[in-house]
Amino acid sequence: MKIIPTPKYEEYFDISRYILTFKINLFMSVVEIILATIFYFLEEPAFIPTVIGVCVNFIFMAILIKTQRYEFVAILFIIAGPLISIYTLNAIDDRLHFVDPVWMLIIALYAY
Repeated sequence: MKIIPTPKYEEYFDISRYILTFKINLFMSVVEIILATIFYFLEEPAFIPTVIGVCVNFIFMAILIKTQRYEFVAILFIIAGPLISIYTLNAIDDRLHFVDPVWMLIIALYAY
């Protein structure tokens, strides 16, 4: 069974960029669902930003599958990730932030 839909691109590099965007979005969705579940049971204040991140990833995935264009989703992903991390870092002061630096690292590597 093929999970990644075949993009409409003809150039190999564009197909690779599309697949990379799809896989990063899928990875972040799964990780954030797991984190949201853990945060819910631990009653962490980071639960709400994590759920927002899950919703954002699902919206991006729907746009990516519907349009099969990676450029718009990649730009939104690069913008939304740091915004959610910045909100979490500024809004939740009394907790350690383990996930936010990892999220920022993934976005920086992806943007590079």
